Amino acid sequence: MLNFKTTLTATTAALAISAGALFANPYAEYEGTTLVVNFPAHPHYNAAIQVLPEFTKQTGIEVEVDQLPYLKMR
Repeated sequence: MLNFKTTLTATTAALAISAGALFANPYAEYEGTTLVVNFPAHPHYNAAIQVLPEFTKQTGIEVEVDQLPYLKMR
């Protein structure tokens, strides 16, 4: 019975450690990276630009946006 409790405790601890690793920041490896993206000058993309500071806050990844008229992107 003692061996079962020890095994159960060790298994529970291993699962807890694994769960903690799963919830760690998956973007830590890319923190400090800067992405340069090209968006068309269009209101829909302006809305996307507004959420980029939150993206940077959560991931540590900077985003630099270049906007061009749609027809020049072709």
